[in-house]
Amino acid sequence: MAIQDLLEKKSIEQIETIAESALKESVENRVKFISVLYFLERTKRFRENKQFKNETFKNYITIKYLLPYERYYQERLAYVKTPKEVETYGIGNVVKVNKQCSPLEAPKVFEELNRKVKEKQKKQKVTDSQPVVLAQPEIDAVIKKHARPKIEIPQKVYTYAQLERMYQKTCEENKRLLKKLEELKAREEKLKGALLILKEDKAA
Repeated sequence: MAIQDLLEKKSIEQIETIAESALKESVENRVKFISVLYFLERTKRFRENKQFKNETFKNYITIKYLLPYERYYQERLAYVKTPKEVETYGIGNVVKVNKQCSPLEAPKVFEELNRKVKEKQKKQKVTDSQPVVLAQPEIDAVIKKHARPKIEIPQKVYTYAQLERMYQKTCEENKRLLKKLEELKAREEKLKGALLILKEDKAA
């Protein structure tokens, strides 16, 4: 029986329970997958696969599992350091926090998010056992608040006179290189001529 047919006969509560269960399973399986890869990285046992005997772990997971090392590293960091936060806010948001915020600011992000969840629970008069979901814009706003400041490199502005001097300098450099090239070509022709004479003398 197709899953669509199975779900048609169920209530929304039952369908959501199935979805939540599948999501939990997928997260647990992903944690297991990353944990296994970490074991292989730490022990270097991935090299027991003859195909990857002389490969780096980075190449191994990229080729074998189509998993970029940066993504693996960020997920490993999230699952190991903040497993509860991954469960509450999702792996994507936790990775975003670790990438955009400093190690000192990241815990503050989760503290603020947890506080917002508590406030929402209080407003909705629900217990800790009843999950409260923060909207993505709310999460993004907290991450942005604690994110590292973006360093903008000012673009250098040149005056017309400066650009003209740069152009002239480039033209002069090109002329010098062309002259050098002509000299090298002339030297090459001389060497060819000398080599031909040596060959003729040897033949005689």
